Amino acid sequence: MAKTTTINLLQKRDIGQVLNAGFSLLASIKPLYKDILFLSAPVYLLSGICSALSEYNHLLEGFNSNYAYNIYYFLFSPFWYLSILFLLLGQSVTISIVCNHVLQYRLNGGPIYDLQATRKAIFRDIPKVFFAGFLNSIIILTACLLFLIPGIYFAVANSLVVTALVLDKKNSVVDAFSESSRLIRDNWWLAFLLGIIVSLIMLGLVWAISFITGIATYLVRFHSINAVQSSSYSMFLIVLSCFKTLCYSLINPISAAISSVYYYSLKETKDQVGLMESIDSIGGQLTHKQEDEGSY
Repeated sequence: MAKTTTINLLQKRDIGQVLNAGFSLLASIKPLYKDILFLSAPVYLLSGICSALSEYNHLLEGFNSNYAYNIYYFLFSPFWYLSILFLLLGQSVTISIVCNHVLQYRLNGGPIYDLQATRKAIFRDIPKVFFAGFLNSIIILTACLLFLIPGIYFAVANSLVVTALVLDKKNSVVDAFSESSRLIRDNWWLAFLLGIIVSLIMLGLVWAISFITGIATYLVRFHSINAVQSSSYSMFLIVLSCFKTLCYSLINPISAAISSVYYYSLKETKDQVGLMESIDSIGGQLTHKQEDEGSY
């Protein structure tokens, strides 16, 4: 049997090493995707169902080439808002799952740890992650409306907020914003480049899925002119939308895992956490040895 190499998370890494370690973590932590399938995927599926119902109701109103009309329609569609809500909740569950598994992996020195305790931590962190993510979105959106450049700056500076919130349980939501800004302050351009690379990877996977589902939708519409009016077409849209969101739920852990690795890399660079833990460990062993010699 091949020996599994444990990934040391508390070490400085360049961008290539961060990416490699992130993908290696996803391959090493076997229970992670099981939790994704059973905990976050159902929430994504609800988002897919609501999105499909919103799209189907829009199609029943008739095709309209007016972009403003289409935006107006979705702004007043309850299913559209529900799909966004479930999508944000699904992302929060995914981040909580990935980061808590990564945290336990680091604390226990490998992929063997108490899964029940990890899952309890996942459920405790979901509300905090959802609130922090929503607040961060409002900050970035507001900054973008004022001017694009501040929006980009805050998007990068706050990119580790939810990661810091889960990986360090002592952080409050406010602390997580401060910690993310502190870690990225002298590494903004590297964080920006890493964000672009991860975004391109994610967009490539999402585009491939959208391309496949788009062809399937076109073929069904082309096969039957009256397909839109049929109840079977609504079911087809729901199944297709659920397939897309299920794929998205399996893709999103990539960014969370890479963010976790980058967070620990910056922590080691600025705070030497790994070095301090090693010193404490050696000190504890020496103290224990002295106590044993004294009792002898």
